[in-house]
Amino acid sequence: MTSTPTPAVGGANELQRRLGVPDAVMIGLGSMIGAGIFTSLAPAARAASSGLLIGLAVAAVAAVAAVVAYCNATSSARLAALYPASGGTYVYGRERLGAFWGYLAGWAFIVGKTASC
Repeated sequence: MTSTPTPAVGGANELQRRLGVPDAVMIGLGSMIGAGIFTSLAPAARAASSGLLIGLAVAAVAAVAAVVAYCNATSSARLAALYPASGGTYVYGRERLGAFWGYLAGWAFIVGKTASC
């Protein structure tokens, strides 16, 4: 007996949510660690030379980025629960601030993610 997937909240033409919390965590970790570690070590080694390991240890102890990432993840999760529609940052901005600000928020998200890569 096969079961058909249930449509999303908005109807049959909307995207379906299939990712769970572990999937979202792995995607986030892959984005932050995967892109950052490979692009930042070479310039850091050139600039710090023998002090690179000390700099890496200080950065690991400081863990400010982890707090910021946690705040970003929890606020995004709350917005996604409040507005369960396809579109992410664009939808959140549009619903809370208006069409223009939603458009701007969507593009700012895309530019920011592209720059982080």
